[in-house]
Amino acid sequence: MSEKSSTFAPMDKDMQLRLARARIAQLLAEKQEALELAGGFDKESLERQLRAEYETQIEQLKAYYTSVIDGMRRDFEKHMEEIRKSHKVEMDDMKKTLTDMMSQQKENFEKVVQTLKDQGKENVRMVLESKNDSEEATKRENTMLKTQLAKLLAEVEAYKKLAQHNQGKRFKRSSEKKKLLNDRATVTREEEKDAYPDIDGPKEGDNDAPDANNKAECAKKSSYKVKDKPDGRKDRTDYQKNKPYTDNPIYHRLSEYFTLPLGGKFVMRNGSIDTWWYRVIKRIPEHYEEHFYEVAKYSLPGVGRLQTMPNDRVVKGCPFDNDMIAYILSEHFCYNCTFQKIVEKLKSVGLNLNPQTLGIQIHKVIKYFRDEMSGAWEKAIQETHNWNVDETSVLVGIEEDGERKYKKRYLWGFKAKVAKLAWFVYEHGSRGLNAIKEFMGKFIGFFTSDGYVVYKVFDDDIEYPGLHRSACLVHIRRNL
Repeated sequence: MSEKSSTFAPMDKDMQLRLARARIAQLLAEKQEALELAGGFDKESLERQLRAEYETQIEQLKAYYTSVIDGMRRDFEKHMEEIRKSHKVEMDDMKKTLTDMMSQQKENFEKVVQTLKDQGKENVRMVLESKNDSEEATKRENTMLKTQLAKLLAEVEAYKKLAQHNQGKRFKRSSEKKKLLNDRATVTREEEKDAYPDIDGPKEGDNDAPDANNKAECAKKSSYKVKDKPDGRKDRTDYQKNKPYTDNPIYHRLSEYFTLPLGGKFVMRNGSIDTWWYRVIKRIPEHYEEHFYEVAKYSLPGVGRLQTMPNDRVVKGCPFDNDMIAYILSEHFCYNCTFQKIVEKLKSVGLNLNPQTLGIQIHKVIKYFRDEMSGAWEKAIQETHNWNVDETSVLVGIEEDGERKYKKRYLWGFKAKVAKLAWFVYEHGSRGLNAIKEFMGKFIGFFTSDGYVVYKVFDDDIEYPGLHRSACLVHIRRNL
């Protein structure tokens, strides 16, 4: 095979050297045989001949490798040139694509900017129209307020004339029902505490169990009873936590009022259904019923975990129904009955509570009403135009040096007689201006008060242009 054949496979140098050495060894062996056969061949001349042949082969190999390397270089340069051309074409295509994308984005950006400009112009136009409408409405409101203010100022002038007319009349305190003011029956400290329960409610856990003060009495009336469940397990029905308040409690077993739906299963604990008691107290005139419901949780496929007795009490955590809540609130706030008196009334009809337990539940109700209706009450009283304002002292239970003490604190009262509403403000018992400054600042109209210096701050027409103070006639005729 010739060196220029297209199917020639070049060998590496090590292989060629090995072949050369094998050829030399072969030639030396042939030389030795020839010498032995010839019997006197010139050794030096033969070595020169072999060396010349070896050098010739070496030169031929060098020339061959040189030609192979040159061919590889030419092929590599040709391949690199093709890659360079291909890369240039790809870069040109990419550049063109990027240019088109930037042009498209520029067009889109210009469209968005134009759209925003159009929307901005429309918004400005709407704002201007709204501003004009609001200015007209403001003018109408100002006209109406000026008319009302003129009427109120006329009333103030009438009050001033009446005050000037009665200025010379001076009456002492003894002329104002001395018997009611000075000959009142004294109230003991314990009665004062009963009449003023803690504002935040007694400090007791949020559960249906009464406190320890009533445990001894309840222990005398009932003892632990053990009843058999349908599955043979024992269960206590009147242990201390679920001690009944009535003499004839009604117990509803789980199996009596609930049937597990198809596919459902109860929540288990320690191999048995996890149950507890759900207390409901119903008020029936001259009679109270107390119901204990045995409650458990169960799960339904596709629905999740449910409860056999839903918690649908009127006030969360309070077992009283609507009629009983209304009765207790009416007795306490309408007829001024203390919790002790209410407890005595309930006990006479068979419901055994204590003042602390009753206080816990009623303060839950008060908090519920306050959260649900305070905003509406405050808005309604702020929309009236005539208030009677006064501050009064109350006894408040506070913690001081680790002890519970009752001290005198101040409560602010605001009454809107026209709306039949009253609002009370309590700021840590403060009698200072900051306690009512924010609340009074929202009011527009007339308010009647005594001569306490705090109220005179609202006479400033610049800071409080909507407030107008009128003096109390009862205080005007007293000796100040």
